[in-house]
Amino acid sequence: MDQSDGLLKENPHAWSNDYNVMVIDNPVGSGFSTLGFEEYRRIATPGRSVGPQTVVRTVPRSYVTSEKEMREDFYTALKVFFKKNPLWVTGESYGGKYVPNVAYEIQLRGELPLKGVIIGNGVYSGKIQAPTVPDFAYASGVIDERGYEAAKTKFQHCVQLIEEGSLKEAEEFCEDSVRWLYASNKSAGGVFYYDLGLPDASFLDRITDQLSKYLNSAPTREALHVGLRTWRQSDETGPVADALLADFETEQGTRNGPAPFSPSPGRSGGPGSRKRAQAVGVDGREHGWLMSPGRHG
Repeated sequence: MDQSDGLLKENPHAWSNDYNVMVIDNPVGSGFSTLGFEEYRRIATPGRSVGPQTVVRTVPRSYVTSEKEMREDFYTALKVFFKKNPLWVTGESYGGKYVPNVAYEIQLRGELPLKGVIIGNGVYSGKIQAPTVPDFAYASGVIDERGYEAAKTKFQHCVQLIEEGSLKEAEEFCEDSVRWLYASNKSAGGVFYYDLGLPDASFLDRITDQLSKYLNSAPTREALHVGLRTWRQSDETGPVADALLADFETEQGTRNGPAPFSPSPGRSGGPGSRKRAQAVGVDGREHGWLMSPGRHG
């Protein structure tokens, strides 16, 4: 999409030139996907670290609250479209949880021709990835020794909250610590933490604004059969994110199944990650790599 006029342009390097690509708004409620009905349920998540209390939240029953629910929904949608072509499940950032879980569900069912998974810069374990965020910032030269020690203290507390089971507080504190480290004048001086090499990333805001206008235009809505559903840019906010709040700092992406996933150090959802895409076949062999510094949230 051209950021100046919001019009679509032909991409000579599009994946769809060589492959059939299907994009699913997932979990349900994100993008243009809609809920079936608004029946509500109450779910309890571990509370703050000051005591053994719980936080009770009310969310629509149709929103998923775990990776198990997500992968079962995704598989149901996948079966409608997929018959016999070789299938690779791909994703980045939070796809570090979605992709191995979806692949695991496919393996469990044994009905679709799964070939492997491709994961780029995936989030998989806050306990492992969060402590590397200060290391990356220091190695990149965006903080000095004093800032490095202050950041290490913050992310050690992040890990402590996760280990205590204070998952809601951990999600908020850990992500706020990333923003404090990179986006504030108290530390790195407000660098663009998705790509430290970009001196000015304001063009992404313009592209997002143009994309929103395009997706919510009448012709696009009609072509996608989404009715009056509105597309919104929401990063870790809104009812879909709220329903999965406790999932953010768990390790469901690596604990639920046999997928041979060996992630790189770093934190997706935190800019301390070394970005890479890893393709792994069901035979366990690694089939390809793409590496560069950066962060995807």
